[in-house]
Order: sequence, then C-alpha cells, then structure tokens
Amino acid sequence: MPYEKKPLTRYNHEFSKLYKKRKIILSFDQFIDLVSENPYPYMRDSAHYISDVFLYHEQREVKHFDSISMKRYCLFDFISERNNGIVGCEQAHSELFNYLVKFRRKGFVDKLILLHGPNGSAKSSTVEKIAHGMELYSHKPEGAVYKFNWMFPIGVEEIQGRGSKQQPIGFSSEPTEGLDTYAFLNEQQTLTRVQSEFKENPLFLIPMPYRENFLRRILAKKQKISPKKVIVPPHLLQNGLSKKNQEIFENLQHLYQGDLLKLYRHIQVERFFYSYQYRVGISSVDPQLSVDAHEKQITMDINYSKLPSYLQHTSFYESSGELVEANRGLIEYSDLLSRHMENFKYLLNTIERGLLKLPSGIAHLDLVYVATTNDKHLDAFKRTPEFNSFKGRFEFINVPYLLKPSEEKIIYADDVSSLESEINIGPHVIDLLSIWAVMTRLKPCCLSLYEPGDHDLLKKMNPRLKAKLYDGECLQKDFTLDEEARLTALQGKIWDESQGSVVYEGRFGVSPRDVRTLLHKAAQKAEHQCLTPMVLFDELRSFIKNKSVYEFLQIKPEGFYFNNDFFIACLEEEYERLFKDDLINAMNIANKKEYRIFLERYIKNVVAYIKREKILNESTNSYEKPSEKIMEIVEKILGVTGSVESHRSNLLNKIAASKLENPKKVIKIEELFHLQLTKIKNHFFSENKKVIENNLQSMLKAFQGNPCDEKDLKEAKQTYRRMWKDHGYSEYAVYKSIQALVEKQTLPVICS
Repeated sequence: MPYEKKPLTRYNHEFSKLYKKRKIILSFDQFIDLVSENPYPYMRDSAHYISDVFLYHEQREVKHFDSISMKRYCLFDFISERNNGIVGCEQAHSELFNYLVKFRRKGFVDKLILLHGPNGSAKSSTVEKIAHGMELYSHKPEGAVYKFNWMFPIGVEEIQGRGSKQQPIGFSSEPTEGLDTYAFLNEQQTLTRVQSEFKENPLFLIPMPYRENFLRRILAKKQKISPKKVIVPPHLLQNGLSKKNQEIFENLQHLYQGDLLKLYRHIQVERFFYSYQYRVGISSVDPQLSVDAHEKQITMDINYSKLPSYLQHTSFYESSGELVEANRGLIEYSDLLSRHMENFKYLLNTIERGLLKLPSGIAHLDLVYVATTNDKHLDAFKRTPEFNSFKGRFEFINVPYLLKPSEEKIIYADDVSSLESEINIGPHVIDLLSIWAVMTRLKPCCLSLYEPGDHDLLKKMNPRLKAKLYDGECLQKDFTLDEEARLTALQGKIWDESQGSVVYEGRFGVSPRDVRTLLHKAAQKAEHQCLTPMVLFDELRSFIKNKSVYEFLQIKPEGFYFNNDFFIACLEEEYERLFKDDLINAMNIANKKEYRIFLERYIKNVVAYIKREKILNESTNSYEKPSEKIMEIVEKILGVTGSVESHRSNLLNKIAASKLENPKKVIKIEELFHLQLTKIKNHFFSENKKVIENNLQSMLKAFQGNPCDEKDLKEAKQTYRRMWKDHGYSEYAVYKSIQALVEKQTLPVICS
C-alpha cells in the first residue's frame, strides 16, 4: 500500500544524505585535500586515536576523599545492552590513559598493557567500554578513519574476452579513458576491487621521502614554523604497506613508468568504522586460540583471477587472523596467562618491534595490545624463568575490587530492578550486602608504616570503621573529634598502604559475581514476596560455610579482619540500629529533623552566649539574649556535670577546630555533635518508652490477627503505613524485623 512505502522513502533519503556527509568513498586526490586542510586526524596511530577516544567522551572530577579528587573518564559510563557503566576503577583507567599518551609521544606502541586483578573486577569490561567508545567515535566527523582499495576498470580487452557485442562504456578506446580516478566506478565498469586487509593509512601510498616532505610542508603551515622544525610522527616515516599492496604498487609503477597520477587513479579511499562485533579494527583472542595471524595464496581466488594481465604473473598472499583484523586499532588477549607460554612467545618481538612475521614476508602493525589476567596466574608466571624476558614488554595495571560500600551498591542496581518486578526488597538489604562485600576485602593496617602515636588509633579500626573511613562517613560514634580528624588526615595513606604489594586490599574477598549469585539465591528463599535483611543474614551464614569453594573464606582471622562471623554480627547490629530509627520515626513521636533542630537551637544559643552576642527571634523579628532555659534543658538531657561554662566553651572550641581542619567543608551539626544528638534522641525515646512498646505489641497483634484495642489497632496500622510510605518497608518486613528484636531480647530496651 502507498502509505507503507513512505517510511522507507524517508529513511532512504536520510541515509543517502548521511552517506554523502560521512564521505565514505573518496578518490586519492580528495583524501589528500582533507589531509592538507586538517592533517592531524589522518596522521594518528592507534595509541593516539584511542587516547582521543578517552578525551572525546569527556572527563569529570570525582571526589575520592575530602581532599583528593580523581579524573573520571565518561567513556566508562556507557550503558550497553549487556552491562551498565563501570563503577569506580578511576585509578586504573587513568593509568591506562597515561600509557596511551606515553605511546603517543613515542610515536609507536612497544609494550602490552596487562590488566590484572581478581576475577570479576571489571578488567574485560574496561576493554569492552574502550571498544564501544571507539565504535561511537569512528562514526563522528572527528573520528573519521580511512583505508584504501585498488580499483581495476574493465578495458576493451576484457569486454572482448567476455564475448560482448556492446560498445565500450565511456570513451573511445577504453571504458574509463580520460577519467582522473577509478574510485567511483560502478559494478559494470569494474573488473575487480582488491581490498587491503591491514587497513593501512592511505598516506603510505606516497613514497618516501616525498611523504615526509608533504607532511612537513602542511604541518609547518598549520604550526607557522619552519618545515625543518616540524616533528613528523615516526610511524608515518616507515614503509607501512603490506607485501601485497607493495607489489601492486610496484607493478603499476612500472606499467605507468613512474607516473604517480596515473597510478593513483586506481586508489579508492574508503572510510571504515570500528566494530567489536564484526572485528573491524578491534579483536579479541580467547585463551584457547594459539594462532593470531596466518596467510594463504590468493592468486587463484576468483577476484584475483580477474586482475589485469600485467598483474597476473605475481603471486599474491592474503593475511588473516585476529592481529590482522585488529590492525589500526585494539587487540585484547583475554586471560593471557592461562594460555600455554609457547602460544604467545611470539608477542615479544611482535609488540616490541611492531612487526608481524609471516611466511611471505614481514608486515608492520599499528596496534594497542591489551591483555587481562587474574592475580593467581600472574603470580605463577612471575615464578617462571621467562618472566624476566616478558616484564620489560608489559605495563602492569592493577584492577582491584571496590573498597567503598557506596560504590559497591551501584553495581547491583540492575539486579535490584529485575528482582523488584517480582518481590519487595526490604530497606537496607543492598546497603548491608555491599558493606559485607567490602569488609571481606579489607586487611588490618601495617602499623610499622605509621608514627608510633597513631598505632593505638589504628588498632581501634575494625573493617566496618575502615569501610566508613573510605566512604567519608562520620566516625564520631566510635572516635573523638581529634581522632576522627587524625584518621581523615591519614585517609589517603591508609588507602594507598597496600597498593603495589603482593597482597593488596581488593585482591581478595567476595567478587561482585558471587554477590549477585548470593542476592538471587536469597531472593528465591524470600517469603511473602519480600526479601528482608533476616533472610540475607541466613544466606550469608550458609555462604561462609563454603570454605572449600571460596579462597577468601580460608584466610585466618586477624582480630576482626577476615572474621566472617564478626561481619554478619556487625551487619545485624547495624540493621537493628537503622530499623529502630525508622520505626520510631514512623510512630510520629518525633522525627530526625526535630532532633537536629533541637540540637541546632541549643548550639546557636551556646555560641551566642560565649561570644556575648544576641540571637534573632524570627517570631518577633528582634534580637534577644541567649535563652538560659533552652540551654539548661538540653544540658540536663546531655547529663552535663561540673562547670557549665567549661562545657559550653568546649563546644565552641570543637566548632573552631572543625573549621580549622576543613576550612572548605560545611559544618554539619548532626555529624560534629553526633554523641549529643544521640543522647537527645534517646531522651525522646525514653520519655515515650511505654507508648513505643505498647505500639510495638499492637503491631505484632495486628499482623497476626490477634485481638487488639481499637485505638491501639488504628495506631499500629498507621505506623505500618508510614513505614511503607516513608521507608519502603512492607508489613511483612516490619513484622519480621520486630520479631527478630523480640528473639534477641532487645524489645524491652528498644530505646537504648
């Protein structure tokens, strides 16, 4: 029907415009014009191109610690059909970029970048994101990259040989006589088209030293300097043509007696686009593969049998394989060290010299080599005699597991989304799971690296507190203000302490893959379509019994570190605290905001009192003296003994010290005076203890369907509703959590 053709017509028109805009097919003259206008994009080698991919997709600064920021390459934020962006790994990605820049400055790639780390730490994902970025960039005008083909037109001789009675196409004696280029011949005009499997840069078709002179002239013009001062990229000064292309070039050179303009008529410059799926400029070598390049004689191939008579006496060979497919781009050796060493010994010379030895000759390669391996294979490799030969050709980049719970949690966003379509995931479940995962990866501080005065402080640092320190959380529940300030100052040193050592933080512990498996298993065991933290704790207890399966479970405990029973107990204690806060807030007795406002009002009055200033009363819009009544009420709650004046001065000194330590950081009263806030909160709880416990009992009865006072029942149902609305708890999750508190005998002291 007519209306069905309209979309196709529109798409055809749009695609035709895009095709022309992209300049897919060019003559050699047109390509040289592009180079003359803006030479830099067409002179890039693979390392230069991939480093531009990093920069094209922008960067942003991400907060590492309070005083430290790291560069985040947005290339690794890409979401594809199979996976989300990579979380964390900024340090590894920055190192990788720096190596690319190093190769770019050298003008050639002479080392393999080896990403090593534990299984599931995003090594292969890093390579996939780079490949994806290359694909996207190559479709942009800035990322255009070209190769060339040989075009041979049909002449009178070929038409007569086919028995055709037609007159030659075009001009008098030859179908293509008078044409400046054969790049745009149609199929009827083309005898054969010979592609270059190495995708060499068309600039290599300009013989030396003319190529160097040409590049010097156009670069000098752009840079406004003398041609002698111009630095031409070294890779463009070598003979970059493959043997097949060199032989065709020489044959045509002899045919046309050195007339390059006639020779260049046979050149068709073609834009290509990187593709991981179709292995165009990007290739991956799996562990089981041992041959990465090979060649075959192709003179008898149907396409080559059509070559003009002046080329048919030459034996041509065509190369293929992963190295050839990846030329001008990126090759990944997946799990490199799990291959037999004999299968990659050839890489020593291939990488160092950029040359590929083939039976018929030697080919130049323009490649960035990246490999992945796990630390166990790397450790075994280091013990072999061959390691000394290889280590000089490798650049090692460590890719560890994440050490911040807030980052770890992001990894499981997709899993949460898929599970939530079937069941309710209780509040704090993913937070607790992420905390557990990080705690399994931490090790105690090496005290000998620190000042003796810091030893006692660092000994108090258990895995949970260390995870909080890395995540920038408040530590005042467990440390004084001075101790927290000192730990914050040591934050970077503690983080970097084990980096570079054999057993570093993030090398061991549970992998994100295993965490995902554990999460889904727990979800299968969830009752009433609700995954509660209690189900998670039970699943963790089952998981840590598999010591024969998971190596990190076999590590001997060092105090609280590597202590899997402590980890679970720590999570249970944390959830108990979080649930109590959520529950009390839902009872509408008082909320977190009220506690903070109450404390802030007190601090405001104390500061004004010490400084002998007045406070603005917003109700009367007038300035008044600090309220002694407010200060006395709060100080009674805080249990202040001794000199009130001294206590108030200490509070002011605490604010001043905090500003001195972190002049750019906004002071948060609830963090700076965490202990005071807790005492105020507990006071509110104790004042309403009977009301709270009565409501809890009513909530249990209401869920079980037991008889209950009508007023109490109404209040219980309202609390259930608020728990769902404000915090996301289902009734079942609330009931099971209260029940767990009862079983642990913490219900009578829920206000503590």
